[in-house]
Amino acid sequence: MKKNKNGLKPCPFCGEKEDIALRTRTDDSSILWGHVYSFVECLPCDAKTGRMYKVDSKRDGFKNSKEQAIFHWNMRDGKK
Repeated sequence: MKKNKNGLKPCPFCGEKEDIALRTRTDDSSILWGHVYSFVECLPCDAKTGRMYKVDSKRDGFKNSKEQAIFHWNMRDGKK
């Protein structure tokens, strides 16, 4: 299956290939705790991964939350 420029597979729900975004945001406690999270969303159908917070790369095997969000998006199959 072909991936887009961000390394993301097409949306498993609507099939969109290009209008899929990797986002990084901070939550309300970011000033005190520095909580930054990433997620992937399909803009046409609003499908999203859950929030992926900064990870312990030694334990989880990911370099950062962006890599983790991409991995989880690409593993979805869209079946209900």
